[in-house]
Amino acid sequence: EVVAEGTVIEEGVEEEVEINGKKIMAMRTKVETESAGSKAIVTAWHSDEIPGQIVRSLTEVQEMVAVTTEMVVIDYNIVK
Repeated sequence: EVVAEGTVIEEGVEEEVEINGKKIMAMRTKVETESAGSKAIVTAWHSDEIPGQIVRSLTEVQEMVAVTTEMVVIDYNIVK
């Protein structure tokens, strides 16, 4: 799964994450990317156990002013 275009720092690191009290296993991937002179590190956790697969995404931009953006799944339902 492509997290972002750039240099892969780590890939396929298994990690337990918690979503609304339920623990699931996720794979963590970290990519370093550069665009218009700004460096960013994008870390994503994904799991086949949840719809859309992305459990958490963290983007850290390293500019004159550092910016961090985070998206975290807090709950999900599987409809059959």
